[in-house]
Amino acid sequence: MIPSAATALFITGERNVGKSTLIKRICASLNVNTKGFQTFSEIENSTGKRTFYIKSFNSPEKKIIGQKNPDNNLEIFPDTFDSFGTEILNLINLNDNNLIIFDEIGRFEETSLKFKNKIKDLIADKHYILGVLKKWDSPFLKMIPKMKGVFVLEINKENREEKYFEILKFIKNNWLNLFIEDK
Repeated sequence: MIPSAATALFITGERNVGKSTLIKRICASLNVNTKGFQTFSEIENSTGKRTFYIKSFNSPEKKIIGQKNPDNNLEIFPDTFDSFGTEILNLINLNDNNLIIFDEIGRFEETSLKFKNKIKDLIADKHYILGVLKKWDSPFLKMIPKMKGVFVLEINKENREEKYFEILKFIKNNWLNLFIEDK
């Protein structure tokens, strides 16, 4: 059960279990003003190269955060988080009454100090945050669940429907009067 004092809910789980899909479903189920970011990847058909991007939850503009060649060599561009990613997060204002989306916080931003500090500040400022936390062994990803107001739910294919309804109910019962109206 999610504690009523939670101001930041993070979903975690194995790859391809539906974490980002769950976030999208929750936002679609509610009339929600959102700010924040989304990371995603696209595969180039001709070369098989996978390119990873970050974009604002409210804009189509995207920037490259990493590339993986077909031989699995990964190149990460942490400066994109400290510049473009921090720009996205700087648009978040405590008085905006938005649901903040962090989809996802993972290993690519591990060396992006400005971006990580902004994430920590937004959580500490008690913004209402719904996010995805990658299952990865790093100091930053281990620190977030220990922050005040943070609650982490682990999802898998067997429990994701149950967790969807649990999160939706929590938001309606605890955050609804702040910024959300039912559709």
